[in-house]
Amino acid sequence: MPQVGTADASMKAPGIDACKTPARHDLMVVDWTPELRGDLEVAMKEGVAIVEFDCKSMKLSPTCSLAGTYGYIGTTRREKTVEMSTSDEVAANLPVGGLSWLSDLGGKVGRGTALAAQLVMVGKRSSPKKQAARGELTGGCETATHFVRAATVGAFVVASGSKAELEVHAKVMGKGGSAGSTSSTKIQARDGDLAACEKSTPEGTAPPAQCGAIVRIELEPIGAATAAVVPE
Repeated sequence: MPQVGTADASMKAPGIDACKTPARHDLMVVDWTPELRGDLEVAMKEGVAIVEFDCKSMKLSPTCSLAGTYGYIGTTRREKTVEMSTSDEVAANLPVGGLSWLSDLGGKVGRGTALAAQLVMVGKRSSPKKQAARGELTGGCETATHFVRAATVGAFVVASGSKAELEVHAKVMGKGGSAGSTSSTKIQARDGDLAACEKSTPEGTAPPAQCGAIVRIELEPIGAATAAVVPE
């Protein structure tokens, strides 16, 4: 079963301990594995996606079902760069899989190496369902904690390297180019095509081809009425 968030527990950031599982959460998914992001896209086409989330790991609940659909709403195209130059910033922005990247980088973040996520967002796939009682679920749902209320779509690229190189190569990498053979910049993750998103319009009934990658998701707790959003 696809799952992320299996990094060394000793690298856990202090803020994660304060995370409240039975609450709403707004998460970037750029640190998820490609397989998990793909499975989420499929789950959202088959019905309302159900997940198990404990603030440190995330996995889909493929045997659990919740009736419903997602509609697409186009928005003004927005671009955003999230720079993370300390391990705490990585853990705060990427609580699910970011710690695995920290492990791969060997603790270099904060000592000359940084992570940067370049995002383009063109619309949202949203369910009209605002809440779900556990009695509405069918199948194997014993460990399910949240349903995906909405997903912001577009494209993204995440790279690691020196802060100076990340600034120089950000636009090149965003267009699908290479940072160069002598550069220490490394693409950690990419989904969708940032250039393809330039064709989006707020009135669009669907995102442009290759610009429908999931960038962020909104999780709503199962069985809860209303709850305050927990800042990530």
